[in-house]
Amino acid sequence: MLEELLEQGFQEAEYDAYLIDIGEGDQFSSGFVEPNPNSKIPALLDTSTTPATRVFESGSILFYLAEKFNTLLPISPIERTECMSWLFWQMASASYLGGGFGHFYSYHYTHLNIGNHTTHQ
Repeated sequence: MLEELLEQGFQEAEYDAYLIDIGEGDQFSSGFVEPNPNSKIPALLDTSTTPATRVFESGSILFYLAEKFNTLLPISPIERTECMSWLFWQMASASYLGGGFGHFYSYHYTHLNIGNHTTHQ
């Protein structure tokens, strides 16, 4: 979303991205745990505020940026509700349909029963 904000002309959306190598456990380093105590990716540390604002979880980051820059989030209650419904769907479901599947497929080699779903561990 930071790229979209930059395209809209919000120069304050300039950012520094840092490589977090989860294969090496970088997400457990103190430098990453400070902005995200859950050691999960993504995380954002907004140093334009005093004190710096830490934001973690993808939906929270999207909502924070939309409110901070007052864009990409509808004002009309009906449209805003629809937008938030999709945001919360993304938070609850999208990882299982995309990245979550890849995680289980790649890293779990024995079968696990999770609810009605079987995966490999």
